[in-house]
Amino acid sequence: MTDRIPAAKALIGFNLNAAHRVKDCFVILDERGEEWVRTGGPACWRNAQMTYGACFSDWLKGGHDMTPEWVFSEMMAFYGFADSSVAEEALKQFGKIEECGWARAMIPSQTSKRVQWRIA
Repeated sequence: MTDRIPAAKALIGFNLNAAHRVKDCFVILDERGEEWVRTGGPACWRNAQMTYGACFSDWLKGGHDMTPEWVFSEMMAFYGFADSSVAEEALKQFGKIEECGWARAMIPSQTSKRVQWRIA
């Protein structure tokens, strides 16, 4: 991937399943403006249960809870992921953010052994 999203322009969203575990996650470029006013923006953003990122005025302004790392840690530690494929997809999504090399480094390679798990 060559077109990374600057953290300052990242919108992060996710949804929870019935057990309140993260079931999906996305990271998109903040393109709010006249088009979003007209269309309501992408469906993933309109329908997200939890939203973070550039939609907050204090995003990346020094608060510990206003960074991509904190959002990911909240997903992982507070909610948990529904299964390993959701966790892996979340890493891929956060890996779209330029400053999130940590996420790209954690994405399993195609040749690595993957542990598959599901929370009951």
